[in-house]
Amino acid sequence: MKKTTTPDNARNKDQQNIIKDFLDRGEDPFSPENIVKIHDGKGVYNKIIYENNEWYVIKNLWPLVNSKDHFVVICKRPIKTITQMNNKEVTALFEAQSWTIKTHAIKGGAFCMRFGNPKISGTTCTRLHGHILSPQKSTTLEFYVGQFKNRLNK
Repeated sequence: MKKTTTPDNARNKDQQNIIKDFLDRGEDPFSPENIVKIHDGKGVYNKIIYENNEWYVIKNLWPLVNSKDHFVVICKRPIKTITQMNNKEVTALFEAQSWTIKTHAIKGGAFCMRFGNPKISGTTCTRLHGHILSPQKSTTLEFYVGQFKNRLNK
């Protein structure tokens, strides 16, 4: 199996260790069967909260600082970049985003998606996925593009 994760881009040690474990086993942590095996180091596991034929949604176990809402929308097909998406995936992505925003009454925020080479994008997992984010009241969220290596919380 090709390398699908990049531990150097992890935002914390727990996340980094989990990514390394999947790499050691040659498994993709963002596949639907593996995403539910990921936990925050304190016993809380990912749960798929929405799913259609092409995508699924989880609440991020490691939300960004100052986020009120932080969800991850993950492509079921193991593609790495937006240009690999087919028409069904494009339409289904919109459906997943809309469901999440409506169901969680998100009044404002952003959808951010890194893609491609993790040394450029800063992603920890090369399976295409995006983030639905909304900030806490009167704050600013920072969504980085680029390597996280120097920002790892120790």
